[in-house]
Amino acid sequence: MNLTSIKKQLGKYALELITVAFGVFLGMYVSEWKAQQKVNKNVNKSLSYILEELETNKASLEKSYQYHQQISVSIDSLKSKLTEQDMFLPYISNDKFHHMSIEGWQGIVITNSEDIAFESSKITGTLQEADIELVHLISKTYKHLDFNAEFGKTILNKMISINSETKVIDVLGTLELLTSDFMNSEKVLLSELEKTIKKLKESSKVKVEHE
Repeated sequence: MNLTSIKKQLGKYALELITVAFGVFLGMYVSEWKAQQKVNKNVNKSLSYILEELETNKASLEKSYQYHQQISVSIDSLKSKLTEQDMFLPYISNDKFHHMSIEGWQGIVITNSEDIAFESSKITGTLQEADIELVHLISKTYKHLDFNAEFGKTILNKMISINSETKVIDVLGTLELLTSDFMNSEKVLLSELEKTIKKLKESSKVKVEHE
């Protein structure tokens, strides 16, 4: 076999090797591309569901905040009519003040926020593939939602624990906690929810999925 034939054979083998290698590379690239597309699709869905969930939570919180603003005015009005002596009367048996006399009273309204979409995204691990800053913002917002709910439960428990030893001033203190610190917590949370929802809507991934 002469040198020319050897060169032709080597060229043929080299071409076959390059063709096979390129085919393997292309197959791996397409496989990885498809896998990434699937991941992106799942991330899009998770963020879209979280967006809808946060919008629902925001709507519920707005109603709660407006209600607390409303009864706050009524509580202040009723409180102004009480004397210092009235404040220390037994709450249950007194005829000076009762929470049911508060105008617009609908009970201790505490928003129970939804977190199914957020928890599902954590279980499936889809949030790990999303933008880290967006994930941090979402997590912070849900943590604040949980804190707000627990704060509300504390106030509710105070009202439930009213007994024969409870004074008017004790109940007023609980109601004022509802319409001051708790209402401020709701106000801050609403601002945080608005910011997170805005960021989610600005995200190109969510925008495509949500429209």
